[in-house]
Amino acid sequence: MANKVSRKQIYQEQIQNELSQALRSFNDSRLTCISITKVELTDDLAQANVYWDTWDSSKREDATKAFESAKGRLRSVLAQNLKVRHVPQINPLYDSQYEAEEHINKILKSEYVQGKNAGSESDD
Repeated sequence: MANKVSRKQIYQEQIQNELSQALRSFNDSRLTCISITKVELTDDLAQANVYWDTWDSSKREDATKAFESAKGRLRSVLAQNLKVRHVPQINPLYDSQYEAEEHINKILKSEYVQGKNAGSESDD
């Protein structure tokens, strides 16, 4: 049985794509380092939680300020490009998945190294 994709999911993907393109078209270097990771719409489609990350975590604070100040322009872009009556309010939320993934990888690597060291000591 094929997966059935809902209108809401399609709309979320459209918003994600449009926002990603818009961020790169703005003349603000703080916005070009932002990557939209996920968009979640409320059931009434009035609010869009836009999860984002930046490749350079040292620029996160500047990117947050820039994203907040660009919300109106981004919403205007969505209104122009998406053929809908009502464009959702944009709620930018920082997505720390890459930082969490990096932290987990460090833990796993250190556990692996400790395990190898413990294994070589028991061989003696």
